[in-house]
Amino acid sequence: MTEQNPVALTEGECGALRLPVPAGEPKFIVGTHGQVLQWVGDGRTLIALTVTVRRQTRMTSPFALRNHLSWELDRLAERMEGELRREEPGVDSESSTPEGTIDGHREGLDTHNRVLVSTDGQDMYIVHVMVTDTDAGRALAGEVLAGVGF
Repeated sequence: MTEQNPVALTEGECGALRLPVPAGEPKFIVGTHGQVLQWVGDGRTLIALTVTVRRQTRMTSPFALRNHLSWELDRLAERMEGELRREEPGVDSESSTPEGTIDGHREGLDTHNRVLVSTDGQDMYIVHVMVTDTDAGRALAGEVLAGVGF
C-alpha cells in the first residue's frame, strides 16, 4: 500500500494466471464454460477487479484475443453514460496479451476501466480492473495489470 495506491494488494492465482489482487476472498461464480472471480472495492479507488477464466478455449491466437478484447470493450461501452474515451490495440497488433481502456461516467462515478485478455494456450483469461478516474485509481489499475503473468 502506497500513498499513490491506497489499496493493499497480494499475490493471487486464478487458474494458471497470477496477478496482484486485493486482500480478502473474491466472489466466485462457476459457469458452463469457466469461472468468474470478483473483488469489490470501496469505490474510493478500486470499484471492482474481475477475472474471467474461459476453460479450454480455441481462441488462443493474437487475432482472436484482440477480437475478444474489442468485444469486451464494446460491452463496457454500452454501460457507460455520455461521452467516453476508448483505446485498444490496432489491427496490426500481434500482442499475446492485448489491453484496452475505456474511461467515462458510470452509475454516478467517473471511471477508468482497463481490460486485458490473455491465454496460457488452453484457457483464456479476461482481467477487468474498474477504478475511479483519479491518479490513485489509474496507478492501481496499472499495478494490477503490470503484475499479470503465468
